[in-house]
Amino acid sequence: MSWWIGTEIDTGDDEVTELSDRSVTYNVDEMFRLALAIPEPGIHRERRYCHCQSGDGIHNTGLEALDRAPCSEAAGVISAALERMRADPAPYWEMSPANRYGSYESAMADLEWLLDQCRRHPMARIYIH
Repeated sequence: MSWWIGTEIDTGDDEVTELSDRSVTYNVDEMFRLALAIPEPGIHRERRYCHCQSGDGIHNTGLEALDRAPCSEAAGVISAALERMRADPAPYWEMSPANRYGSYESAMADLEWLLDQCRRHPMARIYIH
């Protein structure tokens, strides 16, 4: 199973224009959660990128927490996540899926790709579905 992640931009036409996308395995979501410094699912007080309109509420975690985030803001969050992964790779290696669908390297590559897309298209938004 996997998500489709990418960037899209509202050009004012009837439909939002997708700029780029790729498939990302669910199997490394724990790595994304740790790297993005997002707590377990549930009710949280701090504001995260999520579907909610205010600070309190049930928040998505892991990669899904970036859904609908503006690229101009998400780039810093993704960059910090990559730095965490590079600084201490051991916990991410331990999260490697037993079925070998996904790895530390693939999670890094996915975040690096998403960061590149955000830097190329700062007016776009991230989508995860």
